[in-house]
Amino acid sequence: MIRPQSPVVCVALMLLLAQSAFAGPGASGTTTFSDSTSIADSTLFVKRAGVAVTSDIDSALVFLDSVFVGRTPFMTDSLRPGNHVLRLSHPRVESWHGGIITDTLRLEPGETKSLRYNIRTYVSVTSFPSGADVYVDDSLAGQTPFLVNPSLLRQDLHLAVKKEGFEPAAMNVSDLTGSVFQIALRGGWQKPPAEESPYFDAHPTLSSRRLGLYLSGGLSVVAGVAAAYCKIAADDRQAAYLESGNASLLTERKRLDTWAGISFAVTQVGLAVFSYLLISE
Repeated sequence: MIRPQSPVVCVALMLLLAQSAFAGPGASGTTTFSDSTSIADSTLFVKRAGVAVTSDIDSALVFLDSVFVGRTPFMTDSLRPGNHVLRLSHPRVESWHGGIITDTLRLEPGETKSLRYNIRTYVSVTSFPSGADVYVDDSLAGQTPFLVNPSLLRQDLHLAVKKEGFEPAAMNVSDLTGSVFQIALRGGWQKPPAEESPYFDAHPTLSSRRLGLYLSGGLSVVAGVAAAYCKIAADDRQAAYLESGNASLLTERKRLDTWAGISFAVTQVGLAVFSYLLISE
């Protein structure tokens, strides 16, 4: 009977017996694993795709699938194949002049695309004075301050700024070098428009109503003066009659009082007619 010389030999024998028991028939000395414990997933071996993005404006913001990935010029070679949404925006995101570009990419395994974009910015056209009409190729597009869309910025495009009372100003798209274009309109000769006064007629005509106003007003003034004169004269005749007792003075006083009364009545009628015509006017 052979006895093991040391515990190491016993451990080695036990490992050999365990290996033969789990390997099973047909193992031929190799170790197998189930599908759930495979060494590596097959997707890890798919070739990645790449993209290189440049723009006419340095440091433009680059977004891939709504995730910020960097600034132009931008390059990556670790994209999964398939569809991706690329978005570029002006580096000054707080400026409303900056334009935004959105593009959809289709990348094949192992493919690398080089893309270049021109980020056109909005142009603000202002005039002094403001409120001038802006014409784009003879078509009215709006009033100043006017925001020119980047899609309209073509070299063959013509802009014109016009305002009543000022000389028109024309420009080409090549003149719009910055994001803000200001133009001072020069005043031109213009005949002032004729404005009708609500109180005075520009072309008065002698109507019957207006004639009645003149006659009733004049009659009231004349009759009022006559009534005052006759009354004063009648009072003088009364005083003279009391001093002298002359009967002719009394007769003359009565005649003057009668004319004073008639004149006063005419004054009242004239004022009534004048007031009516004035209110109805």
